[in-house]
Amino acid sequence: MKTYILILWLAILQSLALFANDDTLEDPKPEKIYSFAQILHSLEYYEEQTQLWQLETEKNQRNADAWLNYYLAARIVNILGEDKKAFDLDAIIKEVKKTIPEDSFEYNYLIYKHSGGDPDLYAHIEKAYALAPDRPETYSGLITYHETNRNQEMVQKISRQWYDSKEFSPGILAWNYNVLMSLEPNAVVFTYGDNDTYPLWLLQHGKGLRQDVTVINTHLILRAGYFSAILKELSLPDFTKQNEDFKTSLEYQLAIIQHLIDHADQPIYMGIATPKNMRNEYSDNLYLVGLALKYAPTNFDNIVQLKDNFENKFLTDHLKVDFETDKSRSVLRQLNLNYLPALLVLHKYYLEANELNKVDEIVQLCQNIASEGGRLTQTNYYLQQQVAEFQDIESILEIKTLEDGLQKVAPRLYAMEGEVNNLQYEQFLMDLLKNKAFDLLETCKTTKTDWRSLLPIYHQLVPNKTVFLHGHPDSDENPVQNISYEAAQLYCTWITNVYNSSNSKKKNFQKVKFRLPTEEEWEKAGRAGHDQAPYPWGGFYSRNAKGCYLANFYVSEELPCETCDNTHPSNDGGFFSVKITSYFPNDYGLYNISGNIAEMIAEKGIAKGGSWEDTPENCVIHSRKEYNGISPAIGFRVFMEVVE
Repeated sequence: MKTYILILWLAILQSLALFANDDTLEDPKPEKIYSFAQILHSLEYYEEQTQLWQLETEKNQRNADAWLNYYLAARIVNILGEDKKAFDLDAIIKEVKKTIPEDSFEYNYLIYKHSGGDPDLYAHIEKAYALAPDRPETYSGLITYHETNRNQEMVQKISRQWYDSKEFSPGILAWNYNVLMSLEPNAVVFTYGDNDTYPLWLLQHGKGLRQDVTVINTHLILRAGYFSAILKELSLPDFTKQNEDFKTSLEYQLAIIQHLIDHADQPIYMGIATPKNMRNEYSDNLYLVGLALKYAPTNFDNIVQLKDNFENKFLTDHLKVDFETDKSRSVLRQLNLNYLPALLVLHKYYLEANELNKVDEIVQLCQNIASEGGRLTQTNYYLQQQVAEFQDIESILEIKTLEDGLQKVAPRLYAMEGEVNNLQYEQFLMDLLKNKAFDLLETCKTTKTDWRSLLPIYHQLVPNKTVFLHGHPDSDENPVQNISYEAAQLYCTWITNVYNSSNSKKKNFQKVKFRLPTEEEWEKAGRAGHDQAPYPWGGFYSRNAKGCYLANFYVSEELPCETCDNTHPSNDGGFFSVKITSYFPNDYGLYNISGNIAEMIAEKGIAKGGSWEDTPENCVIHSRKEYNGISPAIGFRVFMEVVE
């Protein structure tokens, strides 16, 4: 099984806004500033702490601890805030050099920290460590220095010391334990950040776990000589190019990964926290096996390894019940969201295998993790969608009904001639009720609209028989609207299951997938071969030669067509949505591509084609209508992809 769920979830994880904790205090006081890899607060918290610690430095300019925390808080504000130079860190360090003793821990630690780990200033972090060997602040810098110089004896020493200090979050250590358990013997794994790299070394050297695994941080490979030393240890050919030989650091990193793929016999993995732009190059060859992705040049049954890892190797009890307070919970609850891609794949597998006890266990884990991480609604939707895909169902929907109105728009791809109408959607809701799918029913319910309240103010007195002359928006043949994106997706999943599970000999295909189209698919279907024309009828204008509007737009303020046989105060036949087969179809047989109801596509939050509330210029093929939630102007059209 490919990693489409992973890509979706990682796309989702990488677009998360930094959340705010409840850091409100009645009487704020300066607090010790931890790395945000350990404890993450809101931006407002760090801004406040910067001010409080600055006041402490003004009270006593030789207060080394105040300068340390002032610098750390200001640095985090620069990283998290929109203004990356909100605080002049160089100026702070200049004051540090003037005011606190050069032989202090804080002075030496800050000089090295501010340098970004410059090897030429290593003596400062070494001195800070010598002055206070039990202070964990120096450990990451020491390990980084010795790891890049391949001084494994010192890496092991500091890793053990860091592990024994119990400074590291047990939850983050458990997460990284499961990363190691995701890997085959003698594997090489590429990692990305602090929380998916240092804990692996702590577990390897502090607990003696999986020392057969080679951990390579993708930031450290930018340092000259580091990767060559690793290649030598692995008895692999050297990589002679340097970072400056490439246009970007990413190109250099990808070239290094490719070199290892080309020459190593060891299994190659990428940690699940590696960024999307680094994985894209290998997306067709990466297979999800837990908290890592295995590179495989040919098809690989990742379910076997994923299932074995989850059932026999992973630590999961702490994900079910929280037995202790973890000071890094603010970070951990986001880190744990990385379990969800693998758990959703397993949920689908166990549903298909009818292993209901395992299904229940996965659901519990998913909901616990998603609730902690603020993603419960989205997670429940994906769980519901998978249930809809695999459960045995009784349906009032007929195969002929599902096939009626399909128009071919590309090889093995069909589109419904009109948007999904109220009758079709009502039949789907009846299916859910008949099958007692109450969770799905709650997600997919529609919301009634007070249509008259949406009339232009100068038409408020028009009688109902005129307003709804060509049918009420809630009538059977009009497009369904006021439903969520998740509901549209579940509708597609449901009718796919109905079609594919049917034994009817009359159906045209054995296996299909009903779905929302991509934007490119929608536009190609809408243009119907007229690549240059802005409207689906192949023209450049919204009216015909007589002056009649060719689709359902918002044109109530325009002059009416004087030569049309049928006039309506809306000027185009309807104030709101009209029957899904109104007006003329395009050359592929698709109705209402422009206007009527804007149509959802696969990308959430984007609808195409404009609607009854949009002017003609906003209803051209390339128009995009953004939405957030339900709208009486947004519905959807189903596309059908032939699988078999």
